[in-house]
Amino acid sequence: LQRIEETVGNRLPSELRHVLLAANQPEDFAGKSYLAFFSASEILEIVTSGELPIGFLPFASNGGGEWYALDLRRQQHRFALMPAIGFEAVAAVDLGGNWDEFWSALNQGNAINRI
Repeated sequence: LQRIEETVGNRLPSELRHVLLAANQPEDFAGKSYLAFFSASEILEIVTSGELPIGFLPFASNGGGEWYALDLRRQQHRFALMPAIGFEAVAAVDLGGNWDEFWSALNQGNAINRI
């Protein structure tokens, strides 16, 4: 995780750090939304590939060609849903400004309904 944080120049939210450190790539439904976390090595590979717009850090998949990511472009990080292929920053769907808002959006199916 330290290498990821050094690469993107930001510390991950504590809740996300906990999931990545304590669990072995958990995946399941959160309400109406599917969520499959990447391993730290997969995240680092994605980040260092040079294929993402600067400021986004994917950390999980929805199993349907989209990634859950942190939008690091703002001082207060936001959670977002973004296409895994052909990504442009304007395509990111905001899912909240903190872990609780992110989980609420997933549970309500807002990641599916494109809030």
